[in-house]
Amino acid sequence: MKFELAFSYVFKDPDWIKKILILSAIQLIPFVGQVVAAGWLLEITRRVARGDAPERCLPDLEFGEQFVNGLKALVVGLVYMIPVFLFIVPLLLVIIPVSNGGSEGAEAIIIITSLCFTGIMILYSILLMFLMPAAMGRLAVKGSIGAGLQIGEVFGMVRRAPLAYLIVILGTWVSSIIAPLGGIVFGIGSLVTATYANAINGHLYGQAYREAYPAADASPYPATPTPSPVDWNNPSL
Repeated sequence: MKFELAFSYVFKDPDWIKKILILSAIQLIPFVGQVVAAGWLLEITRRVARGDAPERCLPDLEFGEQFVNGLKALVVGLVYMIPVFLFIVPLLLVIIPVSNGGSEGAEAIIIITSLCFTGIMILYSILLMFLMPAAMGRLAVKGSIGAGLQIGEVFGMVRRAPLAYLIVILGTWVSSIIAPLGGIVFGIGSLVTATYANAINGHLYGQAYREAYPAADASPYPATPTPSPVDWNNPSL
């Protein structure tokens, strides 16, 4: 994992200012802008995962394609959140009737149930911090919702490269600090820093994918081979 590259590769693209500003402006469109931004992030992940050169990893806006991919990311994310809803409903079914009792015993049941629920949610949230980058990596590379929902493969990626996904968690935490900083510029600058944070996360997801699948290099931009030095003393020349 090249942690620092996730933060610096953006500036290697000669058109990075234009690309960042366009994506930032798109996010002014409620819901649609955020979905497109998610699709843009997935395109970064795909380019990094296939081994593109750093200066080629920041994509242009492809509104239609990135909107569709963003919707796929939304579906995958919602599916992974289903266990949360499965926990909430039973909790409410317990708390609401018991709370109407108004007894000390009822209060104890509510407290114990709430603590158990909180503990489970914390554990599941930690698990999701590892699983979601892996799931998004599969979605970005394979292009299908099903790929992101193949839980066995997603778990397998995390098992093969646990340190990589731990670094992803660290990087996304740093990017979450960066994202709101632009708010000091009349609130609009936060969109720019949020877009930059998305670019960081997308790159980290792609790097982690390559750690989990080292043979995933399918870049259409292979490195230019270095020419061999000419031996002028060779009589055959």
